[in-house]
Amino acid sequence: GLNGRGQTALRSFDAFERVATHAACVNGRLSFDAETLAPVETRLKPPGEPGAEKTYVTRVLQRDRLQSCLLREAAKYPQIGVEFGVACEGVYLEGDQPAVRFCAPAADEEGCELDGLIEDDRVQSYDLVVGADGVRSAVRESLSLYGNTRTVRFEDKNERRYKTLPLHPSAVAGTASDLNWGCRNASIDLGMDALPTMEGEMVA
Repeated sequence: GLNGRGQTALRSFDAFERVATHAACVNGRLSFDAETLAPVETRLKPPGEPGAEKTYVTRVLQRDRLQSCLLREAAKYPQIGVEFGVACEGVYLEGDQPAVRFCAPAADEEGCELDGLIEDDRVQSYDLVVGADGVRSAVRESLSLYGNTRTVRFEDKNERRYKTLPLHPSAVAGTASDLNWGCRNASIDLGMDALPTMEGEMVA
């Protein structure tokens, strides 16, 4: 989901138009009454109209589509290089610049990829290293070794389990496919959200 902040960031790099061609609009919410399961539509007023709730229309697209758009935008800049099939194994801070140790997917003798990663014996220095490598961040763990930061683990009191469901609004005439569908059932601790796609079908 791209809210106003995300759209502003993409526009600042002239990347929003490419992303927008692959993104669907979310014009409100379709919820379901907990007891009757009757659908309840709540539509947002368009931006600019009196009483509009937002100054933007939320745009949504599948993550792989967003990544593809961003890669195409990055390709316009010769100073940006993208390398696939490698991961950060750790960061060294002893020198004048931070240095990254890389690892690569393990492979068998025929070159077929195996589960797990192996070091590829490459260490490279950079002016700047950004630790955007997720919940198991090797960058963050490396920084904790140098005493610059520490990792605090909190007890998981909100376990989540996911199931992805395809939904087909087109199968029922008149079904709105430009809304964020949502349903909550507190008695069985279940929630569902479905977002539009450019094709008109939905993913929950």
